[in-house]
Amino acid sequence: MSPLIPPRVQRKIVEHAKNYLVRSSRHSTLRYVNSRIYDAMERVIRAQLGSVHGVRAIYLCHGLAAGECYPGLSDFDLAIVFDDPDPLQFYDRFPRSGDHSSAISRSPNCH
Repeated sequence: MSPLIPPRVQRKIVEHAKNYLVRSSRHSTLRYVNSRIYDAMERVIRAQLGSVHGVRAIYLCHGLAAGECYPGLSDFDLAIVFDDPDPLQFYDRFPRSGDHSSAISRSPNCH
């Protein structure tokens, strides 16, 4: 089944959205709105990853955890505490979207 929106178009949409976030963050009102978008994204990420069997805790780290949000530039650095005897099998339970395989380290030394 082919995607509803072709991958090339998806990449363009993401690129334009990032550019919008960076440019619009120069204005205080839009910066506030964009920061609330990040808050919503954090809730979605926590709900999605928190529903994975074996997840015990999810911690936001680095910039966003310290309140440093630069919309369009900031990413979500997460530390996930899990309980599973096989780390690779645990990583395989994480949801994937589109052709972004995963930003999760699959190294058995990173658990």
